[in-house]
Amino acid sequence: MRAFDINNEDSLIVRDNKIVANVGGQELVFDIEAVNKLVVYTTCMGPLHDDMGLIIHISGDTTIEIMSGHECYESFLFDGLGKALPIDYKKIVEASGCTKSKMFVIYKKDSYDFPFADGPHAVCMTCRHVLEEHNPIRFVFHDKDSWQFHCGEVHETIDARMVSLDEILHIDDNMKFFANLECGDYAEMDEETGEWLISHDYYPEDEEYDEDDEYGEDDEYDEDEEDDEPSSEKAHRTASSCESKLEITLEDGEIVVSGSLDLGYIGIFEDEQIELDDTLEEIREWDIVTENLDEDCTDEEIIEFLNQYFNSFADRITQNIDNINGTFLLYVFDDMINMETDFREIEELYIEEKNYFASEMDISEIYKVSGQALSPLAVYFESPNDGSVPKGHIETVLRACFPMFDLDCFIENIEPECIGLGDGEISFQCSDSFDELILCGAYAVIDEDLSFSDWHNF
Repeated sequence: MRAFDINNEDSLIVRDNKIVANVGGQELVFDIEAVNKLVVYTTCMGPLHDDMGLIIHISGDTTIEIMSGHECYESFLFDGLGKALPIDYKKIVEASGCTKSKMFVIYKKDSYDFPFADGPHAVCMTCRHVLEEHNPIRFVFHDKDSWQFHCGEVHETIDARMVSLDEILHIDDNMKFFANLECGDYAEMDEETGEWLISHDYYPEDEEYDEDDEYGEDDEYDEDEEDDEPSSEKAHRTASSCESKLEITLEDGEIVVSGSLDLGYIGIFEDEQIELDDTLEEIREWDIVTENLDEDCTDEEIIEFLNQYFNSFADRITQNIDNINGTFLLYVFDDMINMETDFREIEELYIEEKNYFASEMDISEIYKVSGQALSPLAVYFESPNDGSVPKGHIETVLRACFPMFDLDCFIENIEPECIGLGDGEISFQCSDSFDELILCGAYAVIDEDLSFSDWHNF
C-alpha cells in the first residue's frame, strides 16, 4: 500500500478531472474515477483548531492525506473534488463542529466492495489507545462472534471501545488484508520489523472449545430443534405470526374497527385494542380524505376508503417489518442508555456469563462503552422505514453491543396496549411485563413513510 502525506511544501489540486499531487518534488497523477472513498476525520482538539484531515482512498491501495490547515485543503476539497464527485456536504459541516475523534465518510463509490463478509456495520472491538490516542493497530483477532483490533497491550475493561468494521478501515485501511482471517486465528505485528505473524487457535487453554462440537458437555442436544435458525429469526417469526387485516364498519352512525394489526416486535393488536376516535364529520376534514374523495362523498364511500387505506398501510408495515423492528429497538435502547436503566436487576433479562465487564462496574460505565457503537445509528431515528433506508443491521449492532441483555426474552415480554388510526398515521402504545421497568406506555406515531415520530416512554 502507498500512503502519501501532503506537507506544507507540497501541493494537491484537481486539474482536468485528475488529482495532481506534488509530494517531495514528485508529481503524482490519478484519475478522479479511481477515487473509491473520501473520509474526513476529526480529533478531540475541537473545531477552533486545524485538527481536521481528509483521506483520499484511491484504487490500487493508495491513500493521500491532507490536513485542514494546508493552504490547498479548501480549494482541493470544495472547488476540486466538490465539482467532480457527489460529496456529502452535510457530513463535512457535521465534522467541522465535532469535538471528538471521529470519521466521516463524505463519498464512497457505489462499486466499492467491502472486504469483510460481516459487512461494514458489523460491530467490532478496539481500544481507547487506537481510537482516541491514535496508536497503531498491532493485534487482530477473529473471535467466534466478532473481531478485535487493538494496540497489542494488556487492557482493562474500561479501555474497550466498540466501533464498526467500516470505521476500523477508516483508521487503518491495511486491516482489509485480514478479512479472510479464519475464526480463532489472530495476527500480531512485530514492533521491530513491522511484519505481521498469523497464528491459530487463540482461545485460552482453560476454555473448552471444540470447533467440531457446537455443544459443551453440559448441553443437551435436541435433534428436532431447528438450530440453524438464529434466535432473532425465531423471535421475529413469533412476533409476525398473524396476518394484518382491518375491518372498519359503520354501525348506527358509529365507526367500529375490528381485526388485527401486526407491528412485529411491538406486538399484535386486535379488535378493541384498535381505536379510531374521530367522528365521521371530523374524518371528512382529514387530509387523506379531502385529497382522495369528493367533498360530497357518502359515508359509505368514506368507510370503503378507510378500509382500503389502512389495510394498504398495514401491508406496507408487514413488507418493511425489519425496519420497523430495528427503529423500535433503537428507541428502546436509547431510552435505557439515557435513563441508565440497570437491566442487570431484571433476572430474566440478564445473561451474566455474557457480561464481559466487571460485575461491580456501574451501569453508566457499561452504557458509556457499549453505547459508543450506537452513535452512528443516530441518523436512523426519524428516517423512513419504507425500505428507502435499509435498517436491517440495527438489531445486529444492538445484539453485539449488549450480549448480556437477553433481547429475545425482552421481545417476548412486550405487551401491546392500543393502536390509534389517524389522518395519514397509525400510533401505538406498549409496555413490558417486567413491572414496566423498560417500557411504560411507550408511544410513537408511524407516519405514511413508516418513520417514527413523537416517541415518548414513561
